[in-house]
Amino acid sequence: YFIKLKSGFKSWNEYYVNQRLKNPNFEADFSDANLNKSNFKHYLFYKSNFNRSNLQNCNFQLTDCRYSYFIDAKLSGSNLVQANLNSTKLNRVDLSGANLSYANLESAYLIDSILFKTNFSHAYLRNSTLTNAYLYLAILSYSNLYHSNLSHSDLTDANLSNSILSQAQLRECYINSADLSYSNCFNTNFIRSELSSTNLICANFSKANLSQVDLRNSNLTNTNFNGANLENADLSGAIISNTNFIESNLNSTKIDKKYQLIITDYKGQPNWK
Repeated sequence: YFIKLKSGFKSWNEYYVNQRLKNPNFEADFSDANLNKSNFKHYLFYKSNFNRSNLQNCNFQLTDCRYSYFIDAKLSGSNLVQANLNSTKLNRVDLSGANLSYANLESAYLIDSILFKTNFSHAYLRNSTLTNAYLYLAILSYSNLYHSNLSHSDLTDANLSNSILSQAQLRECYINSADLSYSNCFNTNFIRSELSSTNLICANFSKANLSQVDLRNSNLTNTNFNGANLENADLSGAIISNTNFIESNLNSTKIDKKYQLIITDYKGQPNWK
């Protein structure tokens, strides 16, 4: 206790971390450590190892964790606002309820991770890998997911409004009841994904692959499907108003018959129901 007071640290965890960061290469090993509720704001953890560590409710705001490892770590409820997590390995991590708004996660790996109600608002996730991740009720509004891979992930009820998803992979995902309004999904691959009851108002799906996608009961008002592939997709019950299907492939696409006269300039033969 005397050491903590003399050193100016608020907790033994902070003193412990400070001592182990004296390595000039900052390649510190914190694997299997119990560091919950610690304050690491502005710390430098470059290439550090936090595998299997308990980091729940920690403060990593503005922390530099580039190229670090957090595999199987517990980070639920933690504050990672504006943290630099470029190229980090976060596979199988629990980030439930964590705040990663404005964080840099370029080229990061979050495979098989639990991201329930995680806040990625305005986060930079370009070229990141989030395959088989659990993103139920996650907040990804205004995030940049350009060229990222989210295949086989669960994005049910997620908020992806105003996000950049162009050239991303979202194959065989659950995106039901999600909000993709005003999102940019240019040339994005959604093949065999479920997007029923989803808000796609003013979203850009130009050149996107939506083959065999479930879009039942979704809102497609002002949605741009110019040149998109909707072959064998199901649009039954969807709201179609000022929707652009020019040059899109609607071969065997299920669409309510009431829209037969207003949908024009498409390719293929739709399945009017």
